[in-house]
Amino acid sequence: MRVALVYPKLGGQMNRAFRFLTGSYDPPLGIMYLGAFLRAREIDVNLVDLSFSTSWDEYQNDLLKIRPDIVGISSMSPFADQAYRAAAIAKKSLPNCHVILGGPHATASPEETLLNKNVDFVVLGEGENTLVEFIEAADRNHDFARVKGLAYRKNGTVILTLPREFIMDLDGIPFPARDLLPTWPKYLQQIPFFPYIHPYTTMMGGRGCPFHCSFCQPMLEKMFGRGIRLRSSKNLADEVETLIHHDQVRSIFFFDDAFTAKAQWVEEVCDEFIKRKIDLVWGINSRVNTFSPELALKLKAAGCIYVAFGVESGSPRVLKEVLNKGINLDQVRSAFEACRKVGLLSMASLMMGSPGESREDILQTISFVKEIKPDIIDAHFTTPTLGSEMYDWVKETQLTSQKNRYRAGGLKHSLTVDELEQLYESLQHEWSKSTPRTRAYRKVVKDYVYKNLSRGVRSPLKYLFVLALLVSENNGMIRRVLDLGKRMVLFLHRSVEQEARA
Repeated sequence: MRVALVYPKLGGQMNRAFRFLTGSYDPPLGIMYLGAFLRAREIDVNLVDLSFSTSWDEYQNDLLKIRPDIVGISSMSPFADQAYRAAAIAKKSLPNCHVILGGPHATASPEETLLNKNVDFVVLGEGENTLVEFIEAADRNHDFARVKGLAYRKNGTVILTLPREFIMDLDGIPFPARDLLPTWPKYLQQIPFFPYIHPYTTMMGGRGCPFHCSFCQPMLEKMFGRGIRLRSSKNLADEVETLIHHDQVRSIFFFDDAFTAKAQWVEEVCDEFIKRKIDLVWGINSRVNTFSPELALKLKAAGCIYVAFGVESGSPRVLKEVLNKGINLDQVRSAFEACRKVGLLSMASLMMGSPGESREDILQTISFVKEIKPDIIDAHFTTPTLGSEMYDWVKETQLTSQKNRYRAGGLKHSLTVDELEQLYESLQHEWSKSTPRTRAYRKVVKDYVYKNLSRGVRSPLKYLFVLALLVSENNGMIRRVLDLGKRMVLFLHRSVEQEARA
């Protein structure tokens, strides 16, 4: 059996100018993990990544060259339409192949996914063992009912097999098969977001999240189970050293939803990095209620420079009653102060326009951001995704078809789109005015530019543009010029994106 695993988020030319100025794509860890798992079991597997493709014809040509018996396609809600299109092209090109979808979108709604005539099967949740057993069943013409963690149609009825047990020993999963990904060198050529340096990539330290935010759960539990499973510190450090020595990677962001959920494990990872003298710039996602001054010191000593916190709101009511975040504002204050004291860059992720959130709640958020003074903010509009508790609240009455979380209107709200966008601009403006540039910030800025001057003209130009956006005030001639440049890039990006969709 020959297998093709597809990441269907078509990118290419429409995003080239956008990526040049604003950041990079992250490689598809999901299909790389699956590829490594299948290869270890001597299954003929190929990876197809459309992130840099300019048309669907390229994808079709790839399939005709590989001629797989099974086409496995990643599905996430923001690009579910592209996953379905990839399925349609696979069926048209290779009518006898099995098309199987996996990932959060398909897992959240297997019945809806299987309404699409081009989708034959859905993998529910963690895919490694399910995919192996599915391939064996297809190869031997066995009954698919024996394969746990699978959904499929039979005589017009959707069949859900028994749930699949989760892999408890993550060290037993091979490192992602980056060498099988034809686009891997292109990812390493990209210029990453501040404060990372080139070459940059991403990793995962574990799977799952033990917390219960309404905008994530129970989707994460469906994908990865309750609680959190972690790799050993040795296994994690081994992969880091492989990336450094084999691919010359110099910075890594760990995508885990809550890297600091277990403090003892974080300390073990940091001790392993220190013991091996790993020279790396790295960053993490964290939660303010799992962060401490002691942990901040340990992270700093191990080379971590950046911690992203999900603050979401400065309104205690919204945090508790709407987002079920499980944190309080004093914990937020303590976490950001701990970062400042040791020289870690801090980022506050913020949500605006949540169900039931008022103008006063948003003004509280703006005031609170001025108080905690994060080095960076990532503010976006609340856009519930399929499978979350919040999605179920609003799907009948408030949800729209707009899925871009950086544009207002994904959720019908008591405030108008214009009012939300004005508040968004006010948030950006007040943050920019109130946040001092710390000593650590200035040092990273220095390294960020100087360490990349050898990368040619493109690198420092892009860095300087992003830095100017970060340090400039939201007024005056400089800001207006930068805003105009940003708007032009966004306009070009959206225009070509609309053309590609048409």
